[in-house]
Amino acid sequence: MSSLTDAAPANHRPYSRQLWRTLAVLGLSVGLALPVSLFLTTWPQARQFTQQTAQELARILAEEARYALLVGSQPEAQGLVDQRLQFPDLLAVALLDGDGRLLAEATRDAEGAQRRKRVVVAVHAPEYHAADGPADTPAAAPVLGHVALTLSLDRAFDFALETAGLALWPLGVLTVVLGVAVVRLTLRLLTPLAFLVRDLETPVETPLPPPPATSPAEVHQLWSALVAMRARLAAHHRHLEARVAARTEELSQALEAAEQANRAKTLFLANVSHELRTPLQAILLQARLLEPPGATTGREPLAVIRHASHQLLGLIEQLLTLTRAEAGHPLEVTYQQVELGAWIEQVAATVRPTLAPGNRLVLHRPATACRVISDQGRLTQVLYNLIGNADKFTAGGLIEVRLTAGDEAAPIQITVTDCGIGIPAADLEQIFEPFYQGARGLTGRVSSGIGLGLWLSRCFMEALGGQLSVTSQPGAGSCFQLTLPRRPTPTSERPLQEASAPSGASSAGIPDWMRGRRLLLAEDEDSIRLPLVELLRDAGFSVEACIDGTAARTLLEPTPEDYAAVILDHRLPGCQGLELLRQLRAGGHHRLPVVILTGDDRAPLQTAIRPLHARLIVKPVLPEDLITVLVTLIDPSRPLDLPAQEA
Repeated sequence: MSSLTDAAPANHRPYSRQLWRTLAVLGLSVGLALPVSLFLTTWPQARQFTQQTAQELARILAEEARYALLVGSQPEAQGLVDQRLQFPDLLAVALLDGDGRLLAEATRDAEGAQRRKRVVVAVHAPEYHAADGPADTPAAAPVLGHVALTLSLDRAFDFALETAGLALWPLGVLTVVLGVAVVRLTLRLLTPLAFLVRDLETPVETPLPPPPATSPAEVHQLWSALVAMRARLAAHHRHLEARVAARTEELSQALEAAEQANRAKTLFLANVSHELRTPLQAILLQARLLEPPGATTGREPLAVIRHASHQLLGLIEQLLTLTRAEAGHPLEVTYQQVELGAWIEQVAATVRPTLAPGNRLVLHRPATACRVISDQGRLTQVLYNLIGNADKFTAGGLIEVRLTAGDEAAPIQITVTDCGIGIPAADLEQIFEPFYQGARGLTGRVSSGIGLGLWLSRCFMEALGGQLSVTSQPGAGSCFQLTLPRRPTPTSERPLQEASAPSGASSAGIPDWMRGRRLLLAEDEDSIRLPLVELLRDAGFSVEACIDGTAARTLLEPTPEDYAAVILDHRLPGCQGLELLRQLRAGGHHRLPVVILTGDDRAPLQTAIRPLHARLIVKPVLPEDLITVLVTLIDPSRPLDLPAQEA
């Protein structure tokens, strides 16, 4: 907001300056108008008077020179002329005879004369009567000659100037006196106004000083109005400040409550994740124990159990991913070389048994190998989500997955097309929002799931440097298109990790040279520890188990090297797995392979384990995956990266 003392616009001058200019113009106008009008009145009158005087002198000279003209006496005429030249305003006197000849002339020095006037008067003979006319009727007198006078008008002009000058000084003095009076009256009004304008810059809470007692009544009225207005402004300002403070406090409390709720949600999801992953781990292990060895029948119920468990695990992963994204943590990806053709075949083989009755899945892939550097696990999640959605909204139709690979510079295109109910145009972008479930299934009910699948799929693709888009026609089906770069983009590139399994490892067991190697398993949950011990023993290991950290430390303290590997649950009673791992590394046992099983996959735990050179596995884990990790860690050819020694 502009200050009250800011410079006024160029076309708005202060009132005092305008007043001074007005007074100056008025003074000049009055001081000049009256003298000029006096001069213009006096000068014609003085000039006329001088001319009349000259004419009178000429008539007198004509009367006196009549005899000289009659007799033609030049000396007498010259004397008359010289005598009349003594008149102050006459410059030249000439006497001419009847024929116009110069009879006598007298002049004076007239170099300084600025204004001249020539007067000529005829000289007539004495009155006489015509012989044939009445005696009382005079006849026209003949002209005997002429008298010519040249006179100066300078004295008349000077008289007019003096007359105007006499009026100029009193008028000037009067104008000055009036100007001073007007200025004093104006300053009496403007000075309090200037102080008022200056004092208006002070805060509205500061009292406004009153104007001087000699100020006009209008200034005091203006001051009273300003005081009342500032009081209202101050009250309004206090009211606004109180409202802002109250609203700020409300927002602060709401923000604190939201942050607390978010922290509580994050902690709740982490705890729920651990509490849900542990029963899932038990379910998967018990289902594996129930599988008849080598039997081809009786596996369907167990497959349903595994599929339902993986669905529940997927929901947990989606919620945790959303929580990490809301907290600002980037999605973690692990890059490796992926042969897309074989990968799609594997995904299709896994998904086909779960399709709705009547739906068919058809693959279209190039005959040549198509390799990229990407995260196979994230790609698998994305493709599972897209095929699952297509199956959900298709009744007895065809689902096509097409892999298109152009030249080496072109990105990979993967499309999932269905002939289902389609998506309205208004929902094409909203379907990628978290928890959005606008579309309804074939039965008219809201679709299953929690509405995070497509949102996560787009997040995964963006983290991998790709894109996920959709086109759809209601009633005809939808087409989801994945655009995947062949190599990570500079903004998404991460260290490359090989995904090859160790030689000799299989789901059926371990290499012969590794059979009988001792393992220590510390797990407090009986539903996990007992089946895991049995499965590891079936694979060929010799397993010792305990239910808390204290017992595990007791078994390890004498000779930790007697064990080929140690499997620790993170939340062990007595001594947690992470603390037990720190004690092992502090004792110099850096080569002993250690696996930490946990249901908590938060970043702080991963950061704490990384420098301790242990493998973190998030529950639930399949037995064959755990065996593969153990074989990899126990392999004597594995390089060992010792922790850096502190100086």
